[in-house]
This record gives sequence, structure tokens and C-alpha cells, in this order.
Amino acid sequence: MDGIQKTTMNLWNSRQDVGYYEVGVFDKDFEPIPFVTLYSILKVEYLSHVQFDVYINEESIKKAVYICSLSKLRSNDDNKPLLATRICSKFK
Repeated sequence: MDGIQKTTMNLWNSRQDVGYYEVGVFDKDFEPIPFVTLYSILKVEYLSHVQFDVYINEESIKKAVYICSLSKLRSNDDNKPLLATRICSKFK
């Protein structure tokens, strides 16, 4: 499609306590960049991976520096601290 760039990503889940990851695209200052993917929150079973496509328009791709996944945790215990992890890859 004219004016749209596509990249394919692989997301691996090595955390037993996490089942969902949120995808984001950011500029050099970690400000969000608009993008499209089939699902912005992906279900990834423990010790498995999922492959997904990310689409960004050519105007935004000039600003895009990072693509990140953020672990999404659920807890029923309000006193239990949660550790969310953001893992980022840099566009070339």
C-alpha cells in the first residue's frame, strides 16, 4: 500500500506470570507514534512466541525510533506489588 511501511515482529514470553503484552511505537523521547497492528494487546502463552505485523505511515516512520512490548499483569491482591516490564527494539 502506498505511503505505508510494514515490519514483522516476534514476541517471546519467558515470564510465567504474564499472559498478555501491549505493543507500542515511540519516538526518540518515548512519545507515542501512531501505528496499526491486528491487536495492540497480544496474548502470548508462557514459553511461546507470537509473530505480528506493524504498519506505520511514511510520515510517522521518520520519527519512529522504538517498538516496545509492555507486560500486562492482573492481580486480585491490592497489597501485592506488580512488576511490569517494557522491552524495546530500535528501528534501523
